[in-house]
Amino acid sequence: MIHERNIDVLMLTECPPSFKQGGLLPLLNTRRNDEYHFSPAAQQDGYQNMVIYSRYASRVSSKPGLDGKRFTVRKIELVGNKPAVLLVAAHQPSKFPSRSLQMQIEDAKELSAGIVEAERSTGIARTLLVGDFNADPFEPGMIWAQGLHAMMTRRIATGDNPRYPGTRQTENRRYRMFYNPMWRHYGELNSVPSGSHYGTFYYGKLGRENFYWHMLDQALFRAELLTSFRDDSLEIVTQAGGISLLNSQGIPDSENFSDHLPITFELEL
Repeated sequence: MIHERNIDVLMLTECPPSFKQGGLLPLLNTRRNDEYHFSPAAQQDGYQNMVIYSRYASRVSSKPGLDGKRFTVRKIELVGNKPAVLLVAAHQPSKFPSRSLQMQIEDAKELSAGIVEAERSTGIARTLLVGDFNADPFEPGMIWAQGLHAMMTRRIATGDNPRYPGTRQTENRRYRMFYNPMWRHYGELNSVPSGSHYGTFYYGKLGRENFYWHMLDQALFRAELLTSFRDDSLEIVTQAGGISLLNSQGIPDSENFSDHLPITFELEL
């Protein structure tokens, strides 16, 4: 999948331990010895469970002290003196089977505060947040102002006050927002030309309430990045190298691959 889609930056979690020390490089570099590089956290106590590989070793750098309890931060330098991008890769605690809604809200608030501090520390507003949030886009931790504040439309995410773009004021305080394109990929009637799937994770629990398909894996964009992102570039991937990532029941093949489906997208930077 990485080779056939020409992936520039690869983010993984819950992967084999060797991948956390660059163990995927021999497979990534079968076409050229130095094509991909491992991007470790800035320090040993940085968050190690989000693993990042990229084609741009000299342009993707970690920053000491910015990683949080469940996320890691990279600064991506661009050619031609273009403004840098702040990449945040996160893996929030699982809701299944027993994490409470309030606990997830607190998790989201901690992540949001860490991102705001990273933006303040680096002076970068062009932030991309990617990860397994273990929450659907409509849940409180994802949409609350003190949480990730991720909105379903570009217009809302850019804000209604030109003096403070990309923000929303509530309770006499102004909060930055993300745009969350994952809303468009729910169910069978999505209109994304590149194709999609019903969700990234399937959970067929018993009980009166059951969504079955969940959108736990998401990519969120600050307003400053929206001119670089095309919605139709985002895809929930179900095949790699002609091999289906779904089992015979049409759900993620956790026995051979993963219980989550990967997502891919493009930024024209």
